[in-house]
Amino acid sequence: MEEGQTLADLYKVGDEIKAKVIKSDDGEGGIMLSTKRLVAVENYAELEAAMENRENITVTLTRAVNGGVIAAYKEITGFIPMSQLSDRYVENAEEFLGQTFDVRVIRVDTKRNRAVFSRKAILVDEKRKAVAEIWENLNVGDIGGVDGLLHISEISWGKLKHPEEVLKIGDIINVKILSLNEEKGKISLGLKQTQPEPWTLVGEKYQVGDVLEGKVVQIKDYGAFVELEAGLDGLVHISEIANKRVENVFDELKVGETVNVKIMEIDPDKRRISLSIKATLPAEEPAAEEAPAEEAEAAEEAKEEE
Repeated sequence: MEEGQTLADLYKVGDEIKAKVIKSDDGEGGIMLSTKRLVAVENYAELEAAMENRENITVTLTRAVNGGVIAAYKEITGFIPMSQLSDRYVENAEEFLGQTFDVRVIRVDTKRNRAVFSRKAILVDEKRKAVAEIWENLNVGDIGGVDGLLHISEISWGKLKHPEEVLKIGDIINVKILSLNEEKGKISLGLKQTQPEPWTLVGEKYQVGDVLEGKVVQIKDYGAFVELEAGLDGLVHISEIANKRVENVFDELKVGETVNVKIMEIDPDKRRISLSIKATLPAEEPAAEEAPAEEAEAAEEAKEEE
């Protein structure tokens, strides 16, 4: 009965009703009946049919309990484990209380009057159907509405130690589909492919003689590689580092250091750029030659005689 209703509001003398026998003898020769219990039996039968046919039912979440929430279906209640509330991690079930949504019946025990529901099963099915529709329309080169893997090597034309160097969670980016594997449900994505590969523009952007600022990205015994832009490095040979003889490159330069360099040579075919730090430095003035000791003494004597 709803709040405020009485038996007189529901029944009148002469009505024929269906009820379940609860007790055959209440101690006074009477039989105890329950229409609510009969409805509950019918509701459980509906749940069993829904489970067998994988049909959805509508429930309302009424209260949180240990490990999940209680959900009401007509005259009975069922349990939704925390792990089955959503297709994402749920820390607090309170946010779902009072909500009404469809669930899938995953277990029914009529003897114990227990039922277990899952909202996650429906959400997963919906996402699977959406992905299947997207797969039908996907082609290498475009993407929409589906997750894919953007490998660190496909993020930038330059070298990255971690994706966080250029990306952060929540960023909206344009990517290109590099490969599709529908059997494994995997999509490989590329971000750098949405930008021109640096070497294709070298002739337009750089000329021999240009003086630029770059970052030291790698040091070898024979020199250092300086990044002019992401994906475009040039080599400063050890002989082009300073206006002096350099024995150890590591003593002169550090990775991450910003330096000025001059482009000495560009070889697009071999994808090589020769750079020089020395050519950007002021030339050293040659040291004055000392006069021999004898000449110095003679000059001094001649000065005294004068």
